[in-house]
Amino acid sequence: MIPGLLASEVSTALREFIVTGFETETPPFKGEFQRLVEEQQGGEAFVKGPYVSVGLPFIKGQSRRDFFSSFETEHPPYAHQEQAWQRLGSDRQALNTLVATGTGSGKTECFMYPVLDHCQRTASKGIKAIVIYPMNALATDQAKRFAKEIHQQPVLKGLRVGLFVGGDGQGTQAMGRTR
Repeated sequence: MIPGLLASEVSTALREFIVTGFETETPPFKGEFQRLVEEQQGGEAFVKGPYVSVGLPFIKGQSRRDFFSSFETEHPPYAHQEQAWQRLGSDRQALNTLVATGTGSGKTECFMYPVLDHCQRTASKGIKAIVIYPMNALATDQAKRFAKEIHQQPVLKGLRVGLFVGGDGQGTQAMGRTR
């Protein structure tokens, strides 16, 4: 068993698995998995040496963490997050926005920070935003992210966020520091 040869065989098998398992015929995504796996960075975008890398080449945005005037984001935005924030910012009329990007690319941040900014800027009492998720597990996970962000930002301290799961009224919860 020659390690270099074995690594090459594993790399080839992983590339084939990704392309055959996840490639789609849907325009404009047709051929994109193959391009990512086999062409980007000389075929090294997915497999680098004898180990696997799942980090995708997301483009960094131009802004820093201070995109919103009243608070800073946890990390500088990627370009797609920055574009979403420009479209959804509460200092202007929000535009319909669809975000389609890879796992781990920060889709939640695309809408979470604009929603928090809107809620912070709107002084009136009452419901300011409703976020709907297709699955209870996802709603619960995202509720934790909202709660964490609210408790980390001094300017957001007065916001109250709730989670409603189920149709019988028994699933209603007020969020605390971690949920």
